Amino acid sequence: MDIKSLISSGVQIVATAADLKEFALAIIEEAKELAQQPEEVYYTREQFAQRKGVSLGTLWRWERAGILKGTRRGSRVFYRDQDLIEK
Repeated sequence: MDIKSLISSGVQIVATAADLKEFALAIIEEAKELAQQPEEVYYTREQFAQRKGVSLGTLWRWERAGILKGTRRGSRVFYRDQDLIEK
């Protein structure tokens, strides 16, 4: 059950100050862990091809063969280093 369902059902929840403090500390710890994760870098088709030393046609063939999976934003395609599946 999600929080919206609980609120709309009229259920009352009782939490002590200690419960709220424990919840807040858990949220803070999770936020710290997320902040330490490296930010993903996205490359355009041209940048990615240059990084890998291949042509744009090779990227197209890799996508068709399932070796490379790009992220589409509108009509543009972006790649991350981990999008290239090593076989």
